[in-house]
Amino acid sequence: MTRMRRVSWSDADLVAAVAAARSWSAVLRHLKLTPNSRGSMRAAQRRAGELGLQTAHFTGRRRWTDAVLRDVVPKARSWNELFDMLGLESRSANSRVAVKANAHRLGLSLAHLNPPDRLPTVPLLAIPTDLNQLRKAAPSIAMAWFLLRGQPVSVPVEPVGYDFVAATSEGFKTVQVKTCVRIDESTGGYLVAIAPRRNHGADRGRLVPYDPDEVDLLFIVDGGGGMYLIPMTVVAGRTSLSLNAYADYRCGGAASLLRTVDAGAASGAPG
Repeated sequence: MTRMRRVSWSDADLVAAVAAARSWSAVLRHLKLTPNSRGSMRAAQRRAGELGLQTAHFTGRRRWTDAVLRDVVPKARSWNELFDMLGLESRSANSRVAVKANAHRLGLSLAHLNPPDRLPTVPLLAIPTDLNQLRKAAPSIAMAWFLLRGQPVSVPVEPVGYDFVAATSEGFKTVQVKTCVRIDESTGGYLVAIAPRRNHGADRGRLVPYDPDEVDLLFIVDGGGGMYLIPMTVVAGRTSLSLNAYADYRCGGAASLLRTVDAGAASGAPG
């Protein structure tokens, strides 16, 4: 036997609250209930459904309603136009995800929208390299280096103090990947920070060197595509390096990955 939850409001109270509110949390506030009470919210939502109350005007944390989204999506020709029509100043990934999620819920297609601030006519090969993406790409570059030498790699499923493990001819080695794009003015070489910044405990905010018992190898990719494989025992206790001093540990280059193809060549036109 299902026990019905006792409520402190009437149907008339609920009708008035739903009409005045823009979210279910606001409905609970109108009913003088705790806004984050799941039990109260489920009871209100269930009864509103039984009464056939309309909630299309709800926006939650959004600044636009479902009706507005239905109206502007077919009219917009790009993501930037859609953001403008919705009154969104932020062009962040979070804003785009929020719009996508609600459009999907309403069955609205966004396939006709161009990516924000990107010309769709630019050939893929001619898209310029963005060194801001080097940190994301470097682990794949490092793992490819080991794999091309027949050394299998394994990525941990839980956060640990290294990026991956390589099964090398010298045994299993933990590898931490670092990148750098800043030039050391005193040496003319790339300057790379090799120590993590702690975000908790007594060392909060400080650069603390890696423990050589936890990380065996540093794999570094610099802004010119240079690659270095340095044993942690060589740099133990250091927080930064000038790569000019570690030329003996250079293990190859990925400069071609950072090179942008000439736009004329990429489109098939004479160079």
